[in-house]
Amino acid sequence: MGYSPVYSTADHAGEAIFVAGLVLIFYFLILGIGLVSYILSSLAYYKIAKRRNIANPWLSWIPIGNCWIMGRVANDYDKRNGYDRKWHIALVTLVIIATVLMAVFYIMFLISIMMGMSYGSDVEEATALMLVSYVGIIFGAIAASAYSVLSGICVYKTFESTRPEKALLYTILHFLVPLAGPICLVSCMDKGYEYIAEAPLAGPANMPTEDVMVPEEEAKAEPTEETTE
Repeated sequence: MGYSPVYSTADHAGEAIFVAGLVLIFYFLILGIGLVSYILSSLAYYKIAKRRNIANPWLSWIPIGNCWIMGRVANDYDKRNGYDRKWHIALVTLVIIATVLMAVFYIMFLISIMMGMSYGSDVEEATALMLVSYVGIIFGAIAASAYSVLSGICVYKTFESTRPEKALLYTILHFLVPLAGPICLVSCMDKGYEYIAEAPLAGPANMPTEDVMVPEEEAKAEPTEETTE
């Protein structure tokens, strides 16, 4: 017994809608997790930076700026331990390199595909462009991997400076469990050391004036007439 073409087409249409729905749900789920993670991480680093008197803590809310604050927090912790490092410069440099390389060469890769599919195009030129884009994407991936390693070190230093007894556990959760890392950062943002301003030194206002004689000067006062006689 054969199937009607009408029912077959309707079945395929229903399956396509179902698959599209699953893709959209998955997409919005990933987008939601990423947005919540970004907000929680930005809030945590903003509070930590303010607590340690790090300049421009509001940068934690801005893409790439949050890498700067993350590095500055790690710098501040290292400085307390006698090390002078520039984590913020390394993080910002790597994230910019990775972003630019991945974006530029991915676009080149798409162009090479369109060139290869277009009628009458030069296949050799399209292949060469694709190979160049592959190399660029590989270098971008290397820069992204280096950034991931350095950011992991900075995150560990953040946890170590706030909850040293759980620093390793929180760092592992940060990279393996979605939302776990930002939640751990929020739980640590009010802990650890904080910047304490030094008391100002006594200024000229506290110094004795010429009309006030200190005890040493009183002892050296000129003798009276009775004493000289």
